[in-house]
Parts: sequence; structure tokens; C-alpha cells
Amino acid sequence: MRRLLLIDDDPVLGRLFAEYLRRAGFDVSIAAEGGEARRALEARGWDAVVLDLRIPDAAAEDLLAIIASGTDRMAVVAVSGMPPPPALDSLLAARGIPFLQKPFRPEALLRHLENPLGVDPYVIG
Repeated sequence: MRRLLLIDDDPVLGRLFAEYLRRAGFDVSIAAEGGEARRALEARGWDAVVLDLRIPDAAAEDLLAIIASGTDRMAVVAVSGMPPPPALDSLLAARGIPFLQKPFRPEALLRHLENPLGVDPYVIG
């Protein structure tokens, strides 16, 4: 089973997406705040990360740096209720990380996490 870290401070959306992703075959862990997200990312071993760009007490850039600093290869999808600011948008584009603006359909998230062609241009590692 693929391990997925869902970093999102919205408890309702977090539970809904976690349940959907579990049914899709992911072993989902949720981090709802920055310190928890940092510790989970530093522990490594994730196959995928869904990162809310506006998480309390953590800058998305810092969490992306932790992801990029490891040797694990993982699919990363960024999400937020608002478009990313230009500098963060450029960082996501440079790293090939897709962005989904909330609200979005869970199927859209799953499409980014599972590439049917087996080609994954947004894998970091």
C-alpha cells in the first residue's frame, strides 16, 4: 500500500479526502499543522504528499524544501483555497508540482497522484 501524507488544516476536508484516498488504496496520514507536517516529512518514507499551501505555522516553501532535500521519490500535489502567490507559483512550476484550487473533485486529486501512463513528471526526489 502506498503511503500518503495529507497536509491540511481543514478537519472536514482532511477527513473526506483521507477517506476517499484510503478507498483508492493509499495508507493516509494527516498532518494538520506545520510542526506535525515537518516531523512527518523529515521521517521520510512517503510515496505521495498532498500539501495545502496555507498551513498554520509553516511556510509552504519550507515544507517543499524538506521534501526536495530527501532521497525519497514521491508524487507531490499542492492544494489551496486561493491561487498561490507569484513566487510560490513559480516554485511549483519549476518543480513540476501540480496545483489544485479548492474546491475540487476528489477524482482530480487522484488523477494527479496516479498517472495512468506511468509517466510522472512531478515526482520529487
